[in-house]
Amino acid sequence: MTLRLTHSHRRTLLAGAALGTALTFGAGAALAGAATTPSSGTPTAAQCAKAAKVEARIEARLAKVNNTLLPKMQAREAKATSANHPKVAARIAKRIDTVKKLESRAQTRLSKIEAKCGTGGTTAPASTTS
Repeated sequence: MTLRLTHSHRRTLLAGAALGTALTFGAGAALAGAATTPSSGTPTAAQCAKAAKVEARIEARLAKVNNTLLPKMQAREAKATSANHPKVAARIAKRIDTVKKLESRAQTRLSKIEAKCGTGGTTAPASTTS
């Protein structure tokens, strides 16, 4: 039984082989190093305008999490605990912890945006109840 390759399969194999060879002999290292150099300096006006939009989106989602999602999740956890369902309550508590971690990451991102572009948006307060 012979393996029959179509034209597109041959091209894919040749491209893969060429890429593997280039990476093996160091050409890829030079390209990878050039592609990952961070840009230094102050951000442009367009970048700060985009950052303002991102900041508004993050703040809206944080407000939704703090005002709607976390209270509902905490109520569900309390209900599961009072109904003597410890496994369900533990699962909900783990989910609450995950949401709080994501919230802290979003707060960190907001502070970085504000530090870089100097935007003075309001941030949603972090929830401390569990």
